[in-house]
Amino acid sequence: MHQLKNSPQKRYEDFVSNYPNIYNRIPLYMIASYLGISRKTLTRVRGGK
Repeated sequence: MHQLKNSPQKRYEDFVSNYPNIYNRIPLYMIASYLGISRKTLTRVRGGK
């Protein structure tokens, strides 16, 4: 739960670096749920890349 103190951007970056082989193979709604953010926020965060 300490992860929730980080910004959505940081949580996503950490997720991608920790799980490089699966982040593009699972649905966005599942990633968003795991990160504790909405799918809309995840889409916005990913759009910055």
